[in-house]
Amino acid sequence: MVEMACKLSEQDRTELEKYIKFLAIKAMQLIVQGRLGTRMATKCKPQSSGTDWFNLDIEDVPEVTAMTKGALAGNNHKLPICAEISLKTTEGDHMVLETWMLGITEPTETFSYSGKSKVTHAIYNRMTTMLKSLLTVSRATPPYKLSRRQGADSYLICYRIYSGEPQLHVLGEGKNQKRLGQLCTPLGTIVLSVAFRTKMTISPQQSKDIMVKSDHFNPDLSPKHNRYQNEQNGDNSLSKTIKAGAFADPNTRRPHSRLFTHDDDEIPFAKLLAPAAKPQTADQDNGSRVQQDNAENNNTTSATKSISNSRRSSFSANDDFIVLDLNPPFAEGNVNGELGAFYRQCQTAPPLQTFSSLPTLAEQVSTLSSQLEMFEESQAEFDALVNSLVSQPSLK
Repeated sequence: MVEMACKLSEQDRTELEKYIKFLAIKAMQLIVQGRLGTRMATKCKPQSSGTDWFNLDIEDVPEVTAMTKGALAGNNHKLPICAEISLKTTEGDHMVLETWMLGITEPTETFSYSGKSKVTHAIYNRMTTMLKSLLTVSRATPPYKLSRRQGADSYLICYRIYSGEPQLHVLGEGKNQKRLGQLCTPLGTIVLSVAFRTKMTISPQQSKDIMVKSDHFNPDLSPKHNRYQNEQNGDNSLSKTIKAGAFADPNTRRPHSRLFTHDDDEIPFAKLLAPAAKPQTADQDNGSRVQQDNAENNNTTSATKSISNSRRSSFSANDDFIVLDLNPPFAEGNVNGELGAFYRQCQTAPPLQTFSSLPTLAEQVSTLSSQLEMFEESQAEFDALVNSLVSQPSLK
């Protein structure tokens, strides 16, 4: 068979450019779908339709197709085109795993082809073989195993499709680069290659230095006026918003600034300790009523002072506690006497009746021989019990 130079017509050139475009779309589909973490199972078709390019029954992902067409449109529908596969952890760390590249070299002066079929048909069949090789090799790289173990709680596999030369510097040191295949065409040699990372460690990223201006701490740029002039007024305004609780005296409310200070002169709930005023009778005259009020006020004042003096000593020792004599409901008048009687009863508990009639030593020795005779008569029962315990499989 003689090789001869092949020159493409305008129709064949347009058809070949169309084949190259769909080759790039199918190649990106195979790469991305191999990193989704799911198995693909398709059935063979005895008769292919017009949408089944390169005899591959693979359902296209619309997002991948749109991204591939956008990348090709940005480069005037020309190669190279790259697919970048990366890993993203739940902490936000990002690491590029591999980069696939489908490119084309400059065409040679002469392209020789030997065959009876049309040159575009032969190139189409070779593109089919290249895609089948890509389908196999894309499942053999280390990132494929990582994609099968991805999850929302650990890490996710991401992809990016772009046109232009591959960015291999993001793969780190010791990257491995392989050429999977090449296909000679009148428009140039189509090359399919892959470069993947070998070191799967995420290095911490260095944070950028913060630039400090020369006038960053300049005192001349601070406000001229004092921003804290009305500090006392602010405390008063805060105290106005405090609401008195239930059963509280509204006259004893203090400003907010005094809530955390201790005043020894004022005893909490001192009004509860004061005795209640006695009701006055209607037949008493005004003079006796005034004298009685003065006497009661003096008694109340003296009682309050005595209580205040007694409470100051306890309040200085335990600032957080106030001891009050309480009369619980349904209790008898003399509670201390009842507690003392209960304590004496527990202290002098009666002896148990079990230890009141203990046998003497002579009685115990006299019954010893009868107990031994009873045990000898029951020896067969004891032996049967021991044999039954030994014969159980759980005790062996």
